[in-house]
Amino acid sequence: MVSPEDLDEALTSVVTALEPVTESDWTRRAGDLDWDCRQTAEHLGDVLLSYAAQVVARPADHYVRFLAKTDDDATPAELLEFIVTGARLLASAVRASDPGERAYHPHRPVGSGRIRGHGLRGTPAPWR
Repeated sequence: MVSPEDLDEALTSVVTALEPVTESDWTRRAGDLDWDCRQTAEHLGDVLLSYAAQVVARPADHYVRFLAKTDDDATPAELLEFIVTGARLLASAVRASDPGERAYHPHRPVGSGRIRGHGLRGTPAPWR
């Protein structure tokens, strides 16, 4: 189970890695992914917001159907802000939920695993 503290820790790791590279070219390929860094960042923000919706709505067998997107001209700093927003909303939703409540998701990991997986592997981090 993912705790709000897990989400906070994962977000801190990603922000620490990405803040220094918000002036970099995020249209380049994201590590070994098929997407570029912009698409990866936007996907991460979207899934975090989607997970937050799942936790709040708690459907038993389906996704809450929506897509969150950034503006086409969003800067890398604004894409990072989108990720931070999604992660903080998810952490807030988890904090407000009872410990035994579950939300539908067909795959694992969710939340902190996604933040680290996409946020650190698929963006122009300084160690690449």
